[in-house]
Amino acid sequence: MKIKFCSHGYTVSNYYTTLNPSWIFLKTWYDLHGLNKNVTWLKSEILVFDDPETIVKNIIKEAPDVLGLGVYIWNETLQMYIAKKVKQALPNTVIVMGGPQLAVHRNDVDPEELQDDFFIKHPYIDYSVYGDGEKPFQQIIDYVSGYIKNKDEFVNIVENNNGKRKIYPFEVLTDELYLSTSPYVNNKELIKQQIEFITSKGVPKDNQIWAMEFARGCMYSCSFCDWSQNLTKKIARRTHDWRKDLELWREFDVAIRETDANFGQWKEDIEIYDYALQLSKDATYFKFPVSNTSKLKKDATAYIQINNSIHYNDPVKISFQDTDENVLSAINRPSVSWAKIVETVERMERELPDEKFAEVTAELILGLPGQTFDGFVNNFSKLFEIKISNFNVHTWWYLPNAPATDPMYKKLWGVKLKKQYSVLTNHASPEHYVKVESLDQLYEGIAETEEQYVYKFLGVPTIFQTKDMSFVDMMASRLVLSYYNTYKLKQPLLFKRMNTEKFNNMLEIFKKRAQKEAKSQWELHEPLVEKYGFVVWGSYDMHNKILHGDF
Repeated sequence: MKIKFCSHGYTVSNYYTTLNPSWIFLKTWYDLHGLNKNVTWLKSEILVFDDPETIVKNIIKEAPDVLGLGVYIWNETLQMYIAKKVKQALPNTVIVMGGPQLAVHRNDVDPEELQDDFFIKHPYIDYSVYGDGEKPFQQIIDYVSGYIKNKDEFVNIVENNNGKRKIYPFEVLTDELYLSTSPYVNNKELIKQQIEFITSKGVPKDNQIWAMEFARGCMYSCSFCDWSQNLTKKIARRTHDWRKDLELWREFDVAIRETDANFGQWKEDIEIYDYALQLSKDATYFKFPVSNTSKLKKDATAYIQINNSIHYNDPVKISFQDTDENVLSAINRPSVSWAKIVETVERMERELPDEKFAEVTAELILGLPGQTFDGFVNNFSKLFEIKISNFNVHTWWYLPNAPATDPMYKKLWGVKLKKQYSVLTNHASPEHYVKVESLDQLYEGIAETEEQYVYKFLGVPTIFQTKDMSFVDMMASRLVLSYYNTYKLKQPLLFKRMNTEKFNNMLEIFKKRAQKEAKSQWELHEPLVEKYGFVVWGSYDMHNKILHGDF
């Protein structure tokens, strides 16, 4: 019995490449609870190193009996393509999909997104797993092997029953034997082999950061977030010796990051962080720059972020999403008072060297309910007042298991969706450039042969408009940021002397210019968006970058 699991993440050339060793969670569970003692785990494909056709060819050559595919928003189209082609070539291979981008188990989604026809659209998928995937994946392997005769034991599985869904009960992972067993230490050689393989493929150790789990789950219900697919708000903490885990990663000498939603929420988290900090002092590449910090324990967040900057040279990032209390209320995001945020930033200013404090970055999400064009740009002004002058704006990706999928929520805030395609910037080689002669040709190419573009473009459902913000407003918001960043880069001395009044005057000039430019750019895209039903975007001049191969 040969098992293969592929998570197919994407490499990043200018920062860390996150490596998710999720296959070792599945293997560790199976080692503890699996019934078939003759299971061979084929090498897991963590990153995309080849074009889709080559990936498929290699999987077919290995001929796995069970193929597991982890589906995330950035690889959904690729994973579907792989599943379809592998099934055509190997009809007896059982294909199992799981991951946060699947909502096959749900009956409460928007009528436009009903899951009843999922297996009709994707007949090549045998099972979809939801929730914690360890036990259901083991059950599927043992059923295919003949060790489980009765499917009534299945949990967290949706079966393709001749094109119809058969949904098995949901179960939260609570198995203490598993939680007290280190998946990392118990799979030391496999992880070592993966590190060596990935390094040999051109992702050096200083670019690798491996995901590590200390606690699973999130207690909050932010409308844009799909943590744990919002199936449970219980937190399961691992109880094995985390010191040995950290020592193992230190031995491998690669960086690690947390997969926890609120690291720092528990006292033990700070003990973990401090021990990793101690281990990193004489390391070449090992470090633990935590980014998913507690939303409410700002003292712990400040402590972690300050040390990230001083010891790991990682710029401080503060996830605001928005500074407007009404917007935060609309997305149900917990937040401390603005006075507490100001106090935290002032602490960072006191404890960080000037050059480090100058790198502090505010993370915002564009397109949230309640945002307007003026209100969103006001974030920049409000943050500038507390001496934060770096802004990282994320697009609101629409996740099928997030609370925002509720039809009443979408109706209340006038949420409209469009699939948006943007260039996958992880590839720097010229052979990955898209060669087209016109914007029309690009839209047509994606519409007719999407799988040929999957390696070059990221296509995800995103918020196209709300009742308070149009897509043109969103384009204009990004343009304001683009103008601002250009000015800051080209006029550093003038920017350094800028006070709040001059900053706001500059924003007003940028806003007028951005609205005019956004309208002009939209005139190029609008007819094509209406024709094909999706948007090709990334920046205001994306079409120029595509046509000239300059990205």
